[in-house]
Amino acid sequence: MTGPRYLQERLAYHVAQGANQYAPMTGVPALREAIADKTAELYGHRPDANSDITVTAGATEALYAAITALVRAGDEVICFDPSYDSYAPAVELSGGVLRRIALQPPHFRVDWQEFAAALSERTRLVILNTPHNPSATVWQREDFAALWQAITDREIYVISDEVYEHICFAPHGHASVLAHPQLRERGGGSLFIWQNLPHDRLESGVLRGAGGNKRRAAQGSSVSDLRGEYARPAGYRRHAAP
Repeated sequence: MTGPRYLQERLAYHVAQGANQYAPMTGVPALREAIADKTAELYGHRPDANSDITVTAGATEALYAAITALVRAGDEVICFDPSYDSYAPAVELSGGVLRRIALQPPHFRVDWQEFAAALSERTRLVILNTPHNPSATVWQREDFAALWQAITDREIYVISDEVYEHICFAPHGHASVLAHPQLRERGGGSLFIWQNLPHDRLESGVLRGAGGNKRRAAQGSSVSDLRGEYARPAGYRRHAAP
């Protein structure tokens, strides 16, 4: 599989225009605006392009920056297994303790009683993945409501790894944490990889409030793909429809 032809052409165009230097640390403004527009169209919430959206060089950097910004030594982090293999190293390097909840076949849905039992005074962060890799299970609005009910009285952040947000099939569409008003205020975010061009990967994240500021500090002066960032806005608008 290769990336779409129109995106290849946009990349070539911006190379010819001289977009070969470092990108701004938080991402090209036009790209961040396009991501904000896309989020508003799909999920009914428009994040602030200047303060809430950060573009990174791939999923691993985005996850690492977010996790290290939020997790302190001794904090507990809950994730649902099977899970992406970048979660655990970032948690461990931050001094955190990963608490794994195994999703059971054949449906790989969260057992909310088990989740409630896993919470403790040390729980700092919950990492979820929807659509889920590798089971393809998708969270529904009821799942986000159950998550909020479980953590509403606790100071717990949420990272929602939604890299496969556009790979959903009827009758289940994609439900994002960004569509849940209370959860999105917990620093939750949507992470997405763009268009099957692995050598030109960009990741964008929406992380609210203090969590977003800490993540940008953790990210530091990363090197991103300037030509790719200039090429992406048209693609985000082209694929805004689910």
